[in-house]
Amino acid sequence: MKFTCLQEHINKGLSLTSHLASKNVSLPILNTVLIHGEKNTITFTATNLEIGMRTVIRGKLEAEGSIAVPAKTLADYVGLLTEEKLEVLAEGTTLSVKGKNTKTTIKGQSAEEFPIIPEVAKNQPILLKTKDLKTALGQTAYAVAQDESRPEISGVYMRINGSTATVVATDSYRLAEKKIQLLKPVSEELQIIIPTRTIQELTRVISDDVQQVEMHVSDNQILFVSENVELVSRLIEGQYPEYHQIIPQEYVSEATVNREELLKAVKGAALFSKSGVNDVHISLDVEKKQVKISSANTQLGEHETELAAGATGASTEIVFNHRYLLDGLNSIENNEVKLLLIDGGNPGTIKPKNDDGFLYIIMPIKQ
Repeated sequence: MKFTCLQEHINKGLSLTSHLASKNVSLPILNTVLIHGEKNTITFTATNLEIGMRTVIRGKLEAEGSIAVPAKTLADYVGLLTEEKLEVLAEGTTLSVKGKNTKTTIKGQSAEEFPIIPEVAKNQPILLKTKDLKTALGQTAYAVAQDESRPEISGVYMRINGSTATVVATDSYRLAEKKIQLLKPVSEELQIIIPTRTIQELTRVISDDVQQVEMHVSDNQILFVSENVELVSRLIEGQYPEYHQIIPQEYVSEATVNREELLKAVKGAALFSKSGVNDVHISLDVEKKQVKISSANTQLGEHETELAAGATGASTEIVFNHRYLLDGLNSIENNEVKLLLIDGGNPGTIKPKNDDGFLYIIMPIKQ
């Protein structure tokens, strides 16, 4: 294989793919990036056996072929080069990279040893706006369960139905749900659970400059296509919980609060919360039209902040884990948020004002 290419194109291809290649003692081939040249196309591929990623780079292919090269070594070396144009030649299991004033050879492995990336049929693409997808993942993925003892909630759940994609994550202590519109309706409903690592990689590699992302699903695999990048991943098997059962249908109290002011108040109260409990008290006073955020720690002291609020319904109190509360508030971009409460023993809900596409539910700390 032989091709010439600009250093920045090789660098970009490696920055996208080499991230998946990590030090694997038992399977050294997983530490490599596969470089494949065929039909005037140069493709870089990497995998960790659960996720596979391909990207096509621009260059002039002079001879076809393939080689698997240590990803970190090649990425680090190419990143140091200042020469604009590079000549890349693979002979056997050796790769040479030649610039105007530099030349290096890197020992690789046979391309035949590289794992096969599952092929996902591209029959019925699910089309999403890139910005909408990244927003939905950013507003939900943090709520995924970190403990994989319950694998069905260790990923992001996605339900595709008609013109809507509903994205959900929960760890059983809090739940985030975001609804976004598809660019094109689908004929059949689809329910899948995407691993957290896949979500992290997808968010990293899809460019904001690309208007849309294609999604393809077959069997237990999912494929995301964003311009010249393809990401393939396994899906989590299992039944996602019937989470709608914990979403309150009616609320007793409602308060509208400035998001930035509430964030600062919760952060202040968090400093005095009990270690290991992380408790922050929320008191809604409808008559005074205010929300009080407080905490007390026998060793440190206590803190209290009163905020003006548009309040309706009945006055009530509830205790939340401040970490969960901050996660929800940080995921909202609107200037004002709505606190929807029942009492201290039922889940509380946070929503952006004038936006029904997102909701965040937190289970209370029962006193």
